[in-house]
Amino acid sequence: MKKPILILMLFLASAVASHAAEFSPTLLTIEADPVIMYEFDGEPITIPVEIGGTPASVVFCLYTDGMADTITNTVNGFLGWHQVNKVDTCLYYSAQHDFDPGPNLIIWDGLDLDGAVVPSGTYTYYLWGHDNKSLIQRAARYVDVLSVGRISHIRDTDTNGLPLANPIWHTNSERWLIGNNPENESLLSQTAITLPSGWEIRGIPALDPADFNYEYINVANVSEKQGSLMKLCFVPDGEAEICTDWGAEAPFAELYSTHDNISAGVVSDGRYLYTTNMGKLESYVPESDFYIYSMDGAIVKHIDLSSWWCLKEGYPEGAFLNGGPDVFFERHGKLLLGGHISCLCQMIDPHRFLESADSEEIFVWSNGNGDFFLDNGFAATATHKWVCNSYDSDQKASVALDDMLFSIVGLYVSARKSFAVTGPDGTGIGYFKVNNERNGDYTKADGLVRGVTIIDSGTAFDGLYCDNRGFRRFGCSSGIDYGEPIEDFRNGLYFLGHDSIRGQISSCADYVGPPGNITLIAPAGGETIAAGQETDILWSVTGSHYIAEHVTIEYSPDNGKTWETLDAVVRAKDGRFVWQVPTIISTECRIRISDLRNITPSAISENVFTVDVPSSVEDAAPHTFALSQNSPNPFNPVTTITYNLAREAHTTLSVYSVSGQKVETLADDFMLAGRHNAVFDGSNLASGIYFYRLEAGGMVKSGKMMLMK
Repeated sequence: MKKPILILMLFLASAVASHAAEFSPTLLTIEADPVIMYEFDGEPITIPVEIGGTPASVVFCLYTDGMADTITNTVNGFLGWHQVNKVDTCLYYSAQHDFDPGPNLIIWDGLDLDGAVVPSGTYTYYLWGHDNKSLIQRAARYVDVLSVGRISHIRDTDTNGLPLANPIWHTNSERWLIGNNPENESLLSQTAITLPSGWEIRGIPALDPADFNYEYINVANVSEKQGSLMKLCFVPDGEAEICTDWGAEAPFAELYSTHDNISAGVVSDGRYLYTTNMGKLESYVPESDFYIYSMDGAIVKHIDLSSWWCLKEGYPEGAFLNGGPDVFFERHGKLLLGGHISCLCQMIDPHRFLESADSEEIFVWSNGNGDFFLDNGFAATATHKWVCNSYDSDQKASVALDDMLFSIVGLYVSARKSFAVTGPDGTGIGYFKVNNERNGDYTKADGLVRGVTIIDSGTAFDGLYCDNRGFRRFGCSSGIDYGEPIEDFRNGLYFLGHDSIRGQISSCADYVGPPGNITLIAPAGGETIAAGQETDILWSVTGSHYIAEHVTIEYSPDNGKTWETLDAVVRAKDGRFVWQVPTIISTECRIRISDLRNITPSAISENVFTVDVPSSVEDAAPHTFALSQNSPNPFNPVTTITYNLAREAHTTLSVYSVSGQKVETLADDFMLAGRHNAVFDGSNLASGIYFYRLEAGGMVKSGKMMLMK
């Protein structure tokens, strides 16, 4: 097998080659006060909203706050097709507001969707928006968005969960770095895949969360009625290598029964692999399965979803027994499921299910008729009244989730709408269109949008990404000649701006604090900590859905006059950081933990603590783990970083941008104890603040430096 590091270097080299004409979109940003006070008296309230970058169509939503656990497995809606389970629910959503960049206003009348006054309390508000005026911008021309019948996925975080400098668009056999020159076909990385006889690939792949050189694919042998997963090593411009030592039935994962070649593919959250399986649309066997696999290829759990995705016996002629799911998307451990021939959208939480062992716990929400949303079964023109699995449904080409868990559903063929949006509980928010200047007339070769996916992890490329498929490709089978596809718009991946934010609306009487809070537990005020020793910095997070994924930890030896960064990118949910206490004695020490995005107030030790000498010589560390301030600082363009290791250990020294993107790895090797130097060259970087992070022997230190050109 080829060395993975060489494969990755060949792939990443394309980013350098494309630098001269790289894709660099203007991002849409939405800003509003994180906490809005309101007396809930039925009088209108004006909410200032700042739009940045591009114009935006914005929707305001009001949700319950902290009530999820009281909303247990509630089934309602027409025909009982709507289900919510332990998720805060929508009380109100507005019409679409068209805003230009700059200050704008949203006026809410204080009423819910039924026209009743919303009771006094504390609620979550959301603002969801996309750029509905600017022409979509091509991000990649030569990627094959039609290869699997729907748009493929984009990986936007690295193996540590931090934003990727260049997100990776990928199918089973193609990869493209977002940011590359869209018109340079040579930058498309491809591999050939040869499977064992009788086996074929189904759906999208999942990149290995620990090593992007590898990917997991769903495969089926229909003649043998078997389905499974396989692991491949992606070899650019070569033959992909099947990992023959992976899987419970190597080179296959544990096998399962299947009757067709339809599957959404594979996604992963880093802890498990997830895949789907469905039967033929016109089968007589109800088949809708969801499988949870361990990362080594064993089935952890099989969940039968047929009660939601399959019609009962006696379904009418022209409808379909099995409706999916055949498209899905993962974010924050939640999975959104959709089907191209079903009215159903569904969010599931596999971790909640595995922890409780209760099959009902897997469902977060299910939306069959969606309050007459994503379905046309109610229409007078419907061929099959209220039959979910039929062509009366809004056919779904793709599904995606943004950072706030709003669902974006790409639709197959419609000159009136490009995609639909549902809230975090499945409530239908609205239908939206993109501007490609060719999607308003069925009589032309429009290049209509069908597939939509999203980057939303704090990268320089955050936004919605869609295809621009020629309408003729779909319509010629009906005998209608739509003309030749327009050359400039017939294929590829396109960008349009998107953003969503949340905060709280509360009455003065009910407000209990900021919408999220970090509380420092240790070191506590007044205690004494031994110099040169390891100690734990501990914290807790409340209102965690308002906290950024990462926090910064800082130390002050002089009661807050100056601060040293201990680590710039620590996962907020970890709650623990091992600190190598400095040898400098001080009675005025403080620790500060702050949200990386500065959304919430910093947590600071309430009283100063003391760093003093150890109680005995035996307690003192024989060597010091230390990271010095880079020199010179500020620098242009070269600086030296000096560090000291207390003992021999595998050591990494990495540089990050202020947004958390890794820009360079300066060291990644086994090193001896003692003093070391690393030279950092910022010639190819923009001026600004950068962090450097040292990890060795389970200890971590970080520093901050400034590049000034």
